Amino acid sequence: MSQFLFVGSDNDKVSELYRALSLSPYSDAVIDLAFSHLEAQYLLSSHDYSLVFAQQSYVTTDFIEMLRDSEAPIPVVALLSSEEALNGEKMLGAGAVDFLAKSEINEAHVARAIRYGLAQRQSWLTLRSSEDRHRVLMQNSAQGLWLFEFAPPISLLAPHEEQVHDIIQRARMVECNDVNAQMYGFVRAAQMQGLWLRNVMGDGGAETTAFLRKFIDANYLLRDAELMERDRYGDPKHFLCNVTGIIEDGYLVGAWGAQSDITQTRKSETKQARLAAIVEASDDAIFSSTLNGVILTWNRGAEEISGYSAAEIIGQCTEMIVPPERVAEMQSVLERVRQGERLSRLETQRRHKDGTLRDICLSLAPLLNTQGRIIGVSGIGRDITAQKRTEEERSLSEKLYQALARNFPNGSVYIIDHRSRIVLAEGQGLAPVGLKRETVLGKTIFQVFGETPTYAEIQSAYTKALEGNETVFEAEIQGHIRLVHVVPVRDEQGTVISVLAMTQDVTEQTRWRLALERSEKLYSTLASNFPNGSVLFLDRDLRFVFAQGRGLRQFGINGQQIVGKSLHEVLGAIPGAERVMPLYRRALEGKESSDEVVINGLHRWLHIVPIREDGKVIGVMGMSQDITRRKKTERALRASEELNRAILDSVLANIVVLDQKGNITAVNEPWRRFAHENELHDESLCAYGIGTNYLEVCAQCMGSAAEYTTPAIQGIRDVLAGRLKNFTIEYPGHFDGQKHWFQMTVTPLTIEKGGVVVTHHHRATTSGNGTPPQQRASARLLR
Repeated sequence: MSQFLFVGSDNDKVSELYRALSLSPYSDAVIDLAFSHLEAQYLLSSHDYSLVFAQQSYVTTDFIEMLRDSEAPIPVVALLSSEEALNGEKMLGAGAVDFLAKSEINEAHVARAIRYGLAQRQSWLTLRSSEDRHRVLMQNSAQGLWLFEFAPPISLLAPHEEQVHDIIQRARMVECNDVNAQMYGFVRAAQMQGLWLRNVMGDGGAETTAFLRKFIDANYLLRDAELMERDRYGDPKHFLCNVTGIIEDGYLVGAWGAQSDITQTRKSETKQARLAAIVEASDDAIFSSTLNGVILTWNRGAEEISGYSAAEIIGQCTEMIVPPERVAEMQSVLERVRQGERLSRLETQRRHKDGTLRDICLSLAPLLNTQGRIIGVSGIGRDITAQKRTEEERSLSEKLYQALARNFPNGSVYIIDHRSRIVLAEGQGLAPVGLKRETVLGKTIFQVFGETPTYAEIQSAYTKALEGNETVFEAEIQGHIRLVHVVPVRDEQGTVISVLAMTQDVTEQTRWRLALERSEKLYSTLASNFPNGSVLFLDRDLRFVFAQGRGLRQFGINGQQIVGKSLHEVLGAIPGAERVMPLYRRALEGKESSDEVVINGLHRWLHIVPIREDGKVIGVMGMSQDITRRKKTERALRASEELNRAILDSVLANIVVLDQKGNITAVNEPWRRFAHENELHDESLCAYGIGTNYLEVCAQCMGSAAEYTTPAIQGIRDVLAGRLKNFTIEYPGHFDGQKHWFQMTVTPLTIEKGGVVVTHHHRATTSGNGTPPQQRASARLLR
């Protein structure tokens, strides 16, 4: 018959416990009641209890330790006042073997708790009976020994993933030896006892969870399994473990384990593996041999350098790859190593499998055994054939560079180190600016140029070059204008190691350039303001290189935007431009052209000429002006003249127009008809008197007609001189056998050049014979 003790004051829990026990396999158990720790101690001293049920508030560490340390240890099952799992963990932490939430005080859970508690008590009794033997084993074992218990126990029927999680969360270190504690950085076992596994390893990393899966898959019996954990300081530790699970009634209640620390072994293996990987991956030849020169090891780098594989050369003598003329050198080197000497950067030669000689840099050292005795030679070799060739080429290059710099035409070359000191100064341009190679070497930029604008420019360019940037600028030194080009000098890795500065005297070129710039600026200004037109320059391919002028805007053309474009691209779509293309092509043939064209409805005067250099046509210049307004004016003038001519010709009177000097400039149709009808056929009739001086002809008709002729001439002259606004006279004339009367009217022309219009009207006719003098005068005038 089992005898249990209930410690607490909650009558409901007592009732529930009685009810659960009555239905369980432990229905015949006797339960005593204690309402305080003092009462419990009294009952425990007089009765043999196998299990204690205690309310949560009565479960204390001191109370549980008293029960565990008693002659017959008694386990405690805690009865929780709520459903919170955290309270249960606190109970387990205080030392309870199990806990029951309020809803778990039923037949199944109470039976399980009793069964587990009694099993624990039996384990404790068994352990205590063998305590001496156990203590000797724990303390004298070279392995780390430990015992975990799982509270509450873990069901073997749970999924494996769930079991892994529960093992980490429920495992508590019950016991371990000092060796195990020291593996984790502790001194004594007592420092680890009572720790939860989760507090040691957290939630468990990938390696821990994989280890626990192996443990479960191996039916909770794992042998020689490796586990990587971390000690209390976070350092990785490698263990070789044997783990045995403690299983009762389908539950994992604990686990025994023994482990060995193999951390140093793994580190050594890792180190050896890394060293082997480095040796094998190295491009250098890494090898070893006996003291007599027999090759023992041969890595991939040695294979690449020599052409011999490891299988071909291991076991062979070193002389296999040593040129005959260097055998004595090799034997001398081996003797020095036998004496314990280490040799560094020994330059020699070795023969490649293809028969060629390779320059090799060797470092050799004695190979020692564990007792420190010299048993062979270890060596590292590097193929420096390309390096030697590069050095020779560099040496030659430096000599050539020195010669080039020394004879640098019209300038100088400098190399400046990281401390701003000039380490090279050469060139014919040093002397003109007052510098000498001997006086500037070793000096800083400031020491050479002082506190001057030139120093500031050079120092700025030097600083930029150290940062990897190039700089080009002009500087005036001692009255000379120098073009300075400063660039960084880099090594094979691209690191800036110094600065190169090159200068050239561009004094004359600069003067010419400035003059040219002024000329170009003036020309550009002229072209941009070309009145009512534009100026174009095109190359041999008829592509625009310059376009300026106000006339471009009329066609929506931007001079800067068309530079580089072809003539066809710019003008091809503009109506009328097809007449322009042939003129530019003629200019490429060396022919000058001028023409008037209509482009996009605008009249343009074009003048296109070839541009020559050394007698060859290198381009074309085209000048154009807008003459649209002028053409309109000319058309209007022609229309006006035609209208005036039509009006003059429609008048019946004879009209003649005189200029300021009295010369005839125009006549009308009746005047011309009079000339034909009177058969005046001399040479003057081809122009009907135009160009003849009217006053002079009239003066020749004096005599009996002087009565009319003299006042007529004077009247014309008075109107021409502006003394009269107009003048009129009547005069007789005889022709066709009759006497006729005429009226002459003189009217001034209101134009800039002046002149008059003379009009002869036929007034009346009378009978008579003979030709009147005035008519003869007119006839002579027409001649």
